[in-house]
Amino acid sequence: MGWPAVLGETAGLKFTVPIVPHASSDQDNAGYAAGMAFPSEETLNGIVSRLAQEFGLDVEKITVTKAGAKSKVKIAVDGDQRPDLDVLEELSQVVGDEFDAAEVRGDLDFGAGYTLELTTPGLDFPLTEPRHIQRNLGRLAVLPTGEQVRLAGVQKKDDETVVVAIIRTPAGQPGGKGKKGKRKKGQAPGKAAMRPTISVVELAEVAGAVIEVEFADMPTAQQELLNKTMAEYEALATEADEQK
Repeated sequence: MGWPAVLGETAGLKFTVPIVPHASSDQDNAGYAAGMAFPSEETLNGIVSRLAQEFGLDVEKITVTKAGAKSKVKIAVDGDQRPDLDVLEELSQVVGDEFDAAEVRGDLDFGAGYTLELTTPGLDFPLTEPRHIQRNLGRLAVLPTGEQVRLAGVQKKDDETVVVAIIRTPAGQPGGKGKKGKRKKGQAPGKAAMRPTISVVELAEVAGAVIEVEFADMPTAQQELLNKTMAEYEALATEADEQK
């Protein structure tokens, strides 16, 4: 059994309520003493995912740290509407109660005790699923290659293909560590290098990207490229390719 702890993130700040470790009774330890393994991430995910869905949330990651009475289960959840501390605390209580009930039934055994921690994904959480992109549209991201782009759109084309529209933020532009553009005929020197462009790529090309904290206002030229349809992004991407 264990007592829930809650971690949340608001405007880059983290908040926590006191973590209260719980030592299981001898009866609770029966399964552990008999050789029952501490629950795995996969086992717990099956339980937590069902409960999280009732709150409109997805389980993004479960981390189990086995350390006797200091063992910890850390669960990261997120949703289309980012959960606040009240939601996290309520879900934490529900999850803790379910774990306790499963332990009483003999379905789970947490051994000498554990602490339960619920959190939202941090800025270093890798974006790998379409929902990750969707929930971060408009934000600056760093690709695995090191290039900075702004996430503009995402669309599932078929069962196997998901495309992502990205705004490439040229080198030298505020919020940009990208590629320099070529100057068009008749265009003043320096203008092309500051002009953001659209690319539409498959999800695999941006998978693993992480969100970048911005301290400056988004450039107007980038703002004007947001909130378009995927068809519009594809047309802009084609135009950008033709101008290379």
